Amino acid sequence: MKRIIFLLLGACLCACGRYGCGVPAGYEPLLDAALAGCPRADSLRNLLRQTPREQREGMAFLIAHMPRGDRDTMRLDLLRENVEYAYRARRDYPWTRALPDSVFLNEVLPYAAVDEERDSCRSKRISPRASPGAWRFAATSARRSTP
Repeated sequence: MKRIIFLLLGACLCACGRYGCGVPAGYEPLLDAALAGCPRADSLRNLLRQTPREQREGMAFLIAHMPRGDRDTMRLDLLRENVEYAYRARRDYPWTRALPDSVFLNEVLPYAAVDEERDSCRSKRISPRASPGAWRFAATSARRSTP
C-alpha cells in the first residue's frame, strides 16, 4: 500500500513541470528563454508559483511573451491583479467562457497594448458585479492609448 502511495505521489510531482502544476510543458522553453538574464527572474518564478493553479497558464503566457522592459520593471502586484481580473471575467460571464483559449490569452489577458501605461486599468473600469457590456467596453478601451 505504501509503495502505491509513493508511486502516485511521485507521478503527481513529475506531472508538474519546473514551473509548477498548471503550467503546460510547452511553456518551459519559452519561460527559460524569457527569464535568462532577467534581473527579476527569481521574483517572476515565485509569482508564477504563487499564482492560483487555474491561472498559472495565463501568468506563464504573460511572462513568456511580455517585453523585456516590462519583465525587468513592471510591478508584480499589477501583473497579479491583471491576471486575477481576466480570469474572474472568464469565470463570471458566459460569453467569456465561450472564447477559445487562444483568443483569451492573446486578446483578453494582456495587461496593455504596445505603448499603453502599465496600470491597474481593469480594477478602475470595472466593478466586480459589472455587466458583460462593461467587460467588453473595458476590453476594447484597455486596448486604446490613454491620454
